[in-house]
Amino acid sequence: MVAKIPIPKRSDEEIKKLAEEFLAGRIFTSTYVTDPNQLVVIFRPLAQLNQEELVDFLNSDVGFLFEHFDPARHVNKDTMLPLFDTMQVMSVPDAIKMAGYVADLLRDKTVIRPRFPLGQIVMTATVANIIADDTGFAAFSAACMKRHMTGDWGEMSQEDIDRNNEALVHGSRLFSSYKMPKPIERDDKLWIITEADRSSTTILFPSEY
Repeated sequence: MVAKIPIPKRSDEEIKKLAEEFLAGRIFTSTYVTDPNQLVVIFRPLAQLNQEELVDFLNSDVGFLFEHFDPARHVNKDTMLPLFDTMQVMSVPDAIKMAGYVADLLRDKTVIRPRFPLGQIVMTATVANIIADDTGFAAFSAACMKRHMTGDWGEMSQEDIDRNNEALVHGSRLFSSYKMPKPIERDDKLWIITEADRSSTTILFPSEY
């Protein structure tokens, strides 16, 4: 096989970090997909390979393919699968190591883990621009996401809190609202919404809803 796509050797620290990101729902992996034809659509770099090269590549030392969720990523509206312009590869030995780290993290009750799938994590352009320019707001947004994924719904009425808790069981939409330390233009709250099918989680301002 002509190796057009390299399979890097990753350090233990890098694999541990990827395990943490996987559990936090920030990584999409090919383990969710069984059809090689879907893989070619999801990971566009695979389109460089012809059918024979694709089969050889997938049958080589590939543990799985993955990529980090990105606000700029597109999603196929029919399949609700992501579409990545880039792709990372993990070897079989590294994938086995990562599985071990994931198991360790799952046994570690001090690790923050989502109570539900976050899906595609996206944010509005306004939120993304402020995060890029304001480290304080970036830290606040990250803290809000941790609260949301662990079932701390923020400044909500008891009725809305109960509705969210029921949605954890029945699969309805999840909605959180967090009061910001200081208003930004006409907004004083940050909203986070996870769709009912858990395909995506959006960070936005109320004025953008």
